[in-house]
Amino acid sequence: MSRRRLYPFNAEQTVNILSEFGPLVLMFVVNALYGITAGTWALIISTLVAIVAMVYMFRRPPIFPLIASSVTIAFGALTIVTGDAMWVQIKVTIFNAMFAAFLFFGLWTKRNFFQYVFDKTFHYTQEGWDTFTRSFAWFFMLTALLNEVVRLGFKDDHIYHVLGFDMNGVDIWIAFKLFFVLPMSGIYAWLLTKWMRVAERPKRKIEMTHRETKSDQHPQSTEPPLLKFLLELGPLVVFFIVNARAGIFWGTGCFVAATIVSLVASRIMFGKIPVMPLVSGIFVVIFGGLTLYLQDELFIKLKPTIVNGIFASILFGGLYFGHALLRYLFGEVFQLTEEGWRKLTFRWACFFVFLAGLNEVAWRLLSTDAWVSFKVFAIMPITMAFAIAQVGLLKRYAIDPEQNA
Repeated sequence: MSRRRLYPFNAEQTVNILSEFGPLVLMFVVNALYGITAGTWALIISTLVAIVAMVYMFRRPPIFPLIASSVTIAFGALTIVTGDAMWVQIKVTIFNAMFAAFLFFGLWTKRNFFQYVFDKTFHYTQEGWDTFTRSFAWFFMLTALLNEVVRLGFKDDHIYHVLGFDMNGVDIWIAFKLFFVLPMSGIYAWLLTKWMRVAERPKRKIEMTHRETKSDQHPQSTEPPLLKFLLELGPLVVFFIVNARAGIFWGTGCFVAATIVSLVASRIMFGKIPVMPLVSGIFVVIFGGLTLYLQDELFIKLKPTIVNGIFASILFGGLYFGHALLRYLFGEVFQLTEEGWRKLTFRWACFFVFLAGLNEVAWRLLSTDAWVSFKVFAIMPITMAFAIAQVGLLKRYAIDPEQNA
């Protein structure tokens, strides 16, 4: 029996699995020794290390693990700031439920996310991909439900006797994730890939698909810049207007709705959603939802700080390991030398740090209405001015297409 039949995952998928497993093991050990705050710090730091390691090994940011890790870091930060373990626990419920909804929405619109991500690894018919994705969507819903049962069923301030050990609710939750959810996820994925062999495409069709993909590896971007800018600015304008007329909570609700509409419009009009607006949009939905659910405006104000901090950390981490990550995001738009990509990435990383600090100062010193106005009429113009200021660098380090031909 071949190794492939026993273990159907390639190197990238194996590293992705380990990047989820490793931080949880570290959190479990550190939490048991030093408490939830130290355990959460261990989770955040090891998650950042895992992201950078994946970029170093595969020379590109892995989209799904990047989003999942970013959400982990954000909710871990909330746990540290508030001293409440509920945030890092509820992250699993929110993320799994949202990702399941995302997969179901993709199936409904005939855009199969897993087919896009894994088509070079698994070769299924269209019906096979739909079955594969639908099965995982229901699995994510199940794990979200199980997470809530354990989170609500075991209190953080109670001590439980489990298999001869004294454990509080957080310990039980971490052990549940580590020793039940992760193994169950791995076994389910392994079984599903074995069952799906009946839906594999014939070898001839696989080769034809690969030739078509190879011939279109570097398509030129045809997305109108003005339209992209309006799609990104629109939700902020909605936020400003509704907040001014009806208050922060109505403004937040409309901001979340407008962000979702903007992302869907990008997907329909351009055939894809850019990585950075996608990550930012996910955080808008999460932190906006927390603001509405808890009736606390702090969360929507913290969102820019956390998102910009994550972007800066990822870019700096990539540079530390010798990878200018902006090349993988904008390589279809700009053709730059290696030095040019490094300098551009460093400048944007520093700018994200600046934006994170600026937001922290603004929300702490300004009223809510003034902070919303600051986001629309200060942050956006500052960002545009900074982007325009990079034109000189783009020209100086541009590669001549004729010389590169």
